Amino acid sequence: MPKFSPEDLEIFAIPGFEERMGAIRESIHPRLKELGEELAGPLAAQTGEPMFAHVAKHARRSVNPPEDTWVAFGPEKRGYKKYPYVGVAISRFGIHTQVVCKQESWENRPAMADRLDARRPAMRLGNFQDWKFTEAPPEAVADDEFWEQRLHKMRLKTGGLDLGRTVGTERSDPDPLLEELQDFTALYRILRGLE
Repeated sequence: MPKFSPEDLEIFAIPGFEERMGAIRESIHPRLKELGEELAGPLAAQTGEPMFAHVAKHARRSVNPPEDTWVAFGPEKRGYKKYPYVGVAISRFGIHTQVVCKQESWENRPAMADRLDARRPAMRLGNFQDWKFTEAPPEAVADDEFWEQRLHKMRLKTGGLDLGRTVGTERSDPDPLLEELQDFTALYRILRGLE
């Protein structure tokens, strides 16, 4: 049974920080936590290293309500932002499977960019970096131009990487999501130097 419904997407249209954040914490985060518990083991098997689930806290937010929220899977029990991570996010546009490198991963990002540059896999991807939340990012098979732009951003200290795909809520139960995440665990393995 899917974890999320079209009604859950409507939460991201609630105006006001307190109201939206309250609905996210009450309705979305418990199911992301469950999803994290269900996917951590299978994702560890796909990546070849332990994967710990972290539900977004949005701790620095106090005025603007979040446009999305997520569960991130990374190799560290205490946090996820210093490393590349695989994630499942939800926004008003659907469910997003992703691989992400945040600004906080700067120490490791140049080496990760080099590893990705050597491979440049041709897979269907959307660029979620600096996403404006006006529509789901368009997806296309990644070509050299796509990778040049992404790699440039990765090599900037203030940059990062955020690649994903969007699926409907009907595919938000663990098995279809695990299938959707296979390309992203492959990218994660490249970024981490596990391939």
